[in-house]
Amino acid sequence: AAAERHLREALRADPRCARAAVSLATLLWEAERADEALEVASRGLEATTNAETRRDLSLIRARVLEKAGDRPESAEAFALAAEADPRCLEGALAGARLRRGMGSWPEAAAALQAFAEAHPGDDPLGLAQVFHQLGRLRAGPLEDVDGAIDAYRRSVEFDPDHCDARDALAQLLSHRPDGWQEALEHHRAALELDPTRTTALRTVLRIARERNQPRIVVNGLAILHALGVASAEEAEHAPATFSIPIARDESLSDPLWEKLRQVAQASAREIGRALEVAEDSGVVFSEAPTAAFHAAALAAEANLAAPALLPLPTAELGETLTLVATIALESEALHASGRTLNALSSALGRRTRRRLRRILEDVSVEAIEAIDFAAWRAELRSVAAAQALDATGGDLRAALVALLRGAQEPVDDAFGVNTDLTPLVTGCPEARALLTRVVRAWMAGF
Repeated sequence: AAAERHLREALRADPRCARAAVSLATLLWEAERADEALEVASRGLEATTNAETRRDLSLIRARVLEKAGDRPESAEAFALAAEADPRCLEGALAGARLRRGMGSWPEAAAALQAFAEAHPGDDPLGLAQVFHQLGRLRAGPLEDVDGAIDAYRRSVEFDPDHCDARDALAQLLSHRPDGWQEALEHHRAALELDPTRTTALRTVLRIARERNQPRIVVNGLAILHALGVASAEEAEHAPATFSIPIARDESLSDPLWEKLRQVAQASAREIGRALEVAEDSGVVFSEAPTAAFHAAALAAEANLAAPALLPLPTAELGETLTLVATIALESEALHASGRTLNALSSALGRRTRRRLRRILEDVSVEAIEAIDFAAWRAELRSVAAAQALDATGGDLRAALVALLRGAQEPVDDAFGVNTDLTPLVTGCPEARALLTRVVRAWMAGF
């Protein structure tokens, strides 16, 4: 109450006081006193020519008017905010949204185009949204396909990670044989960011059909079926397995991570001896598809690094590998003691240490200590999962379920054959990484 009183007194003393007008209108809007906020904002607009103040007051007026259901006046107020400030994204997008809702499609498109042209260009993500909305208008009610393609291309230029714009652009291009290659490139980029995008998967599948590439078609159907999103007709023609090999390289993507993997692999026997874990990973194989994949993935992970690391929590795994690297690189500088350190120091003989030093050439202990071992382990497991999928015959559904469950038990009702796995895969780093590798191998066939 005191703040409102002071602001009103300031406005009575100077009706052109921009800061007081904006502050009071904002205070009233946030207090849900919409009529009073509208009155203050409208009066403030009449008294000022300051661009920033006009933007802020116009936005408040526009929000109040939209809430009251006055869409034409609200659209005009949002447009005034964008006119006052060429960076006012809310004004441009909200004004166009309201005009589109009223059926004023050419006006909405023209306003977005004008805003983009006036914008200084220092907000690429915002401009990506503007061109995306412009593309939607042109592709939809305005029926301007060429204009929509241009707008979507601009959106992707400003934000290469804008998957919705990539999808929309690729969808339009996919209906033109001369646009197939560009469409595939956009879908490849979008699927690299999110391999569960079913619209992108289906568009790629349609292009493969039209290009008469049967192997890509059947494997695309296998992916949709594995994810549980295949239609009845798609499921009828979908094979049970994905037939393209995906484990072409066991290396991790980061050179430092790969060197650490090689360190673990080269000292696997010594790590097992120090931790008193047998070299055998203890994996029990089964004929059940999910259990068979789970066992194969564990065996591959053990072979890629060290079997003794499998049961360790991630923090302990990181500590162990850091100790191994430190002993190899700076054994003379070790002054600490401990059971694991002493056991590793004893197990890592001179020959092994020399071999590890060659692997770790130009690598510092500090660099090893800075590794995100959770991310390192997740990528290691994705490589292991790729090897396991190939080794067990390509049953992608069983592989995804096994990774989602993290256990060897048979599939229960939560993972029935018709369950859509896409939201679960999105939330599981290992399953998502495996699907990314599968989609990457699939699209490499074009």
